[in-house]
Amino acid sequence: VVKNLFSNTQSVQVFGGDSGSYDTSLGVVSTPEYGKVFISIKSTTGNNLTTTEKTQLVTDLSPYTVASITPVVVDPQTTQLILTTTFKFDSSKTTSTASELATLVTNTLTSFNTNTLGQFEGMFRHSHVTGLIDDTDTSIKSNVTNVVMAHNLTPTTTASTSYTINLNNSFYNPHSGHNVSSGGIIASTGFKINNLRFKLTHICEFSMVIVCILFSFVVKLRLPSLCVWLIFKSC
Repeated sequence: VVKNLFSNTQSVQVFGGDSGSYDTSLGVVSTPEYGKVFISIKSTTGNNLTTTEKTQLVTDLSPYTVASITPVVVDPQTTQLILTTTFKFDSSKTTSTASELATLVTNTLTSFNTNTLGQFEGMFRHSHVTGLIDDTDTSIKSNVTNVVMAHNLTPTTTASTSYTINLNNSFYNPHSGHNVSSGGIIASTGFKINNLRFKLTHICEFSMVIVCILFSFVVKLRLPSLCVWLIFKSC
């Protein structure tokens, strides 16, 4: 029904208020909110629905809803995975250059993004992705693919505000002081407070809700990035 009412729908996910709710600061939470149905839409434009579009969709859904149920359209939350991939290949089994093979790998992963992760129910599995890379060309012998989770945040600068980023995956921190020489396992891009420059580095563990993955692929060089969407659900 949603796809018919909102033409720019690429994928849609719906969950009842009995299994969780949506907090504008925390995202999907386990606290039930009975009498509501939450609808999250991945638009073909790549943008979140505007307030006007959400209001119109709720109005259009009214003939299909039970009197005691209120539909609520919520934005998907975005988390990114930055993949750094290095592969080895046998030059005697191909006429392609390293750069050409890198393009093939990028195309493979682009297709995976579109066909598998382009829907809310898509799932990212590290072993599957590394297998796709190896199968891209018979000359590719192996690959090492490292994954870093990221979350974009644009803070309010005109007032004191706290932010909570919920993660649904543990960070790799096998022992105290892991990767301390490189700044730990948490980092941020640079930012300024009162014209003073800061950059966050810390060793810690969090958990996070995933909805979107950003890929960057490297074969001796960093390749262009892509963006795809995943399901998010209360855990």
